[in-house]
Amino acid sequence: MTEKRAWPTQMTGRDAAEILGMVERLGVRIWIDGGWAVDALLGRQTRHHADLDIVIEQKDLDAVVGMFKTRGYRSAHRNNSHPWNFALGDGVRREVDLHVVVIDEQGNGICGPPANFDVYPAAALTGIGAIHGRIVRCVSHRMR
Repeated sequence: MTEKRAWPTQMTGRDAAEILGMVERLGVRIWIDGGWAVDALLGRQTRHHADLDIVIEQKDLDAVVGMFKTRGYRSAHRNNSHPWNFALGDGVRREVDLHVVVIDEQGNGICGPPANFDVYPAAALTGIGAIHGRIVRCVSHRMR
């Protein structure tokens, strides 16, 4: 089932790089996931992207959400939102999908309640790519 968004979304490479710069200025470590992670690993944009998926540590969540809210972002309707996976949008065209993790002793990113077994293995969090000339950490999809 395709989700209908309240507004048509588009995340260009320039948009993604701008958002990554804002998060970087907070001193927060994130990883790119989803379609942009694939393109970042390839080093070029291969298709239209509706949003930017980021993996963020729970300890940094308040700072990042606060930064987005000061820039006019608000909750974006999703049928499957949870405290550990939700989207924020600017109400115009940009949307960011946040995947919240707790990094365990082995470097794995635990997403949501441990009973869900939704884990980013430590090796999956070692990808390096580029978006619009910006070097970024990425989820390596071969490992997820």
